[in-house]
Amino acid sequence: MKRLTNVIAAAAAVFLLIPGAQAAKEKTMSDVKLSLAVQTEQGRVRVGVLLKNEGTRTVYVPRTLAVDKDPPGRLFEVRDADSGEKLAYEGVMIKRGPLKAADFMELKPGAEQQNSIDITNNYSFKAGKRVYQIAYDGLYWDDMQAEPDMAKALTLTSAPLLFTYGGK
Repeated sequence: MKRLTNVIAAAAAVFLLIPGAQAAKEKTMSDVKLSLAVQTEQGRVRVGVLLKNEGTRTVYVPRTLAVDKDPPGRLFEVRDADSGEKLAYEGVMIKRGPLKAADFMELKPGAEQQNSIDITNNYSFKAGKRVYQIAYDGLYWDDMQAEPDMAKALTLTSAPLLFTYGGK
C-alpha cells in the first residue's frame, strides 16, 4: 500500500510540474524573429537584416543591427564554410562604455525593421570564390531602463546562412 501511495504521489508531482515546464518553455521562446539574407554583387557583401516583433509587447533591439550601415565592431560571426575557420574582423572597433537605452531601438508589436549592412571590408575574406557561413548571436530586451538589466536580457539569434563570395 505504501508503494502505491509513493507511485501516486510521484505521478501527481510529474503532472503538476508539466504546466510549469510549459510556462518556462513559453517564456524562453523569442517573440522577435531575425532573418539574414546576403547579396554578393559588384564585389560587395551586403547583409540584409529583417527584424520582426511577433509578440504583444514592445521590445528593444540593438540599434547597430537595426539601423547602422557601418556598425562599430564585430556584429556577425563569419566562417569559412569548408574549414569552419572564423574570419578575422578587420573593421572599425570603437571602445565603448556600458550599454545604454540609446543603444537600442524600440520595436512595437507587429512591427518590422529592415537594414542593409555592407561587410565587405570588415572581415578577412580570402581571394577566390569560396563558401562562407554567417550568423548573428546577440541580445534584446522587453523592458528597457536607462541601462539595460543584463539579468533580463533575451537571446536574439539568426539561423546560420551560407553564401558564396569571390573574394577581394
